[in-house]
Amino acid sequence: MKTDSPGLTAAVAAKELKDFFRDPRSLVLSFVLPLVLFPLLFWVLAEDTESDDSGNQIYRIGVDPDISSDSFVYGSDRISLSLIDQEYPFEWRNQYDALLIDDPQADMPLIVYDNSNPRSIAAYSCLESLNGPKIASPVNLPAPVEREINRGRPLFEPEEAAGRVFLGTILPFIFFVFAITCPLPGAADLSSGEKERGSLEPLLSTAAPRHTIIMGKLLAASITGIGSVSAYLLGIYLSCRITPEILGEAAMVFSLSGPQLIILVMLLIFLSCLFAAIEIFAGFITRSVREAQLLAMPLLTVGMGAVYISQNLDLAGRAWFYIHIPLVNIALAVRETALDRILLSDIVTVFIWIICYLAFITFLAIRMFQKESGILKNSRPVSFLDSFKN
Repeated sequence: MKTDSPGLTAAVAAKELKDFFRDPRSLVLSFVLPLVLFPLLFWVLAEDTESDDSGNQIYRIGVDPDISSDSFVYGSDRISLSLIDQEYPFEWRNQYDALLIDDPQADMPLIVYDNSNPRSIAAYSCLESLNGPKIASPVNLPAPVEREINRGRPLFEPEEAAGRVFLGTILPFIFFVFAITCPLPGAADLSSGEKERGSLEPLLSTAAPRHTIIMGKLLAASITGIGSVSAYLLGIYLSCRITPEILGEAAMVFSLSGPQLIILVMLLIFLSCLFAAIEIFAGFITRSVREAQLLAMPLLTVGMGAVYISQNLDLAGRAWFYIHIPLVNIALAVRETALDRILLSDIVTVFIWIICYLAFITFLAIRMFQKESGILKNSRPVSFLDSFKN
């Protein structure tokens, strides 16, 4: 006897929707999180942007004290001038958007700017475009005269600058996407998968201490995640070597020093371990492997939000507290390292925070694992026919 196919389809859909809306966690992850997260992100970015009353960005320019009054460069309502307290060259990119230094070979100051930083390029363009009567600077500098500045010195060759911009933009996204998704299959199988297969109870009945079991699972999930991330990155590298045109027609030169590579590798390893620990912990409180794997969506949402904040921050003028915001600080560290704007204090702070995150998640997982009522809840596999009962 044939059944009503549209009616059966509607019944199955109604059953699935009922199961979905029955779980408050699904509602929070699907509806509440986006409504709270993205307004918060845009509010934070709006508060951090340094601008004047008209909404124009204000650029911080360091001025060489050796610039004499007859070659002095003007100020502007979009430019904040301040005297530099040391002799050029020095690492100025984490303090200023551009420099104005005395050029003994010319009768006008020289603009030094970072052509791998869009904000620094914009500061150079703003300085170069100022003509006519000038607005006096608020700092104690010689009286301004009407002189033009039309000479700039970029820090890098165009190809190297393009490579730095590419790495600073794409690496934080790659790190978070791979660190979230690659450990997920193994973490879901080692946690909720054990519950579905019914192999968790025999494991708990062995002589192995609970903390040893959970630490072993965390280690296994981290190793598989790091291996998968390495394979993906190797595949991307080989693709770029075989078909370099995949990166576009513009030539790019990627120059990463030894310290940069070491820091980036360590950040990727720690980030993969962190998300593996989160996914193992969440897997034991979910009802199935499918539900555990759905965690990728909220984790990616939060991770991409952190990357988005880091990408829109001015590295030279950001507020101090960003380096202490979970995940945002890691994305900032990846971006700073890729752009070769490493601040040792920031890197040390980020690694300390990552270790604290790992210790906290591991502590929660061990405490939860010691309570059988929590980890064995809903551990019996549910068949498709059983789901229609009651």
